[in-house]
Amino acid sequence: MNEVYTKEQLINIRNNLSLISINALDVLKIIQDEPKITNKDLIYKSNLGKSVVDKCIAAYLASGLVNRIDDGIKRMYVLTKDGENILSLS
Repeated sequence: MNEVYTKEQLINIRNNLSLISINALDVLKIIQDEPKITNKDLIYKSNLGKSVVDKCIAAYLASGLVNRIDDGIKRMYVLTKDGENILSLS
């Protein structure tokens, strides 16, 4: 997936995410550190509740920061280029 957002837009997204949850960017960092991480492992490693992680993932999928890979058994997540770019601003 190609980049969709400008650097200024990514900065605004990052700032808004930090207002929602101080841990919201941590979820992205975990996905960066462990590409193809499963939803269950993401919940465990983030030390956040399932509903919080699910809301973060839904927002990341909608905004194009994360892609979901579904192998029929597990849901896994990887960062897009924009997801990588937003973390490089931190």
